[in-house]
Amino acid sequence: MEGQVKSKNTGLKVTIGILILIVIGMGVYIAYDKGVIFKTSTTKEEKKEKVEKKVEEKEQKEEKLKPLLFDSNKCINNDEMEYSINSSQFGVGVSLNPDRRSVRFSGDWGIFGDKLSNFEYNINNFQSNISDVAIAVFGYDGYSSAIVYLMEDGTIEYTPIRKAKEANDFKSYGKVNGIEDIVSIKIIYGKVKNSPVGGGYSVAAIKEDGTFYDLSKFIAL
Repeated sequence: MEGQVKSKNTGLKVTIGILILIVIGMGVYIAYDKGVIFKTSTTKEEKKEKVEKKVEEKEQKEEKLKPLLFDSNKCINNDEMEYSINSSQFGVGVSLNPDRRSVRFSGDWGIFGDKLSNFEYNINNFQSNISDVAIAVFGYDGYSSAIVYLMEDGTIEYTPIRKAKEANDFKSYGKVNGIEDIVSIKIIYGKVKNSPVGGGYSVAAIKEDGTFYDLSKFIAL
């Protein structure tokens, strides 16, 4: 009789043990299926995917920027000139503020007869965000200069520096007519092809396919 009781107890324990294992197994399966456990493995996979995505995004960005490599022969509105990228700003600084709706224009510019000495202006009458900004010197010196703004919608706005200085009113003078779908602006130096005569400065408004406008033909100073 005692042996039968022990046998029943043992059988019950085995049954309970099997049930416990089944419950644990089901719990593990559900947890694995929902990603609750094996976090290390999942995290590594996620990190790998993120790295691969960043690499892909970088490659796509580089591919998109390839056409922006400056090609002097792609000027839309002047095929008599040869151009090169230039960075001359005659000692004047212009920078885009964090709000992307205003720019800071400052420096000490001795080119003008009355001089722009130790000046600083904030230009902020824009109706949309600015993507980039540059000081554009059109010609040989600072008398024919402008601040050029590339807007987020691909258009160009500008401030003619001498007019703004004389009026003591530094602001955007509006959009440049006929220029759109621009993705980049570059300060350039242009001279007549195969000519020993010196040239002058301008700004290239570059489209996505690498073609560009010489803005000296568009901006009224």
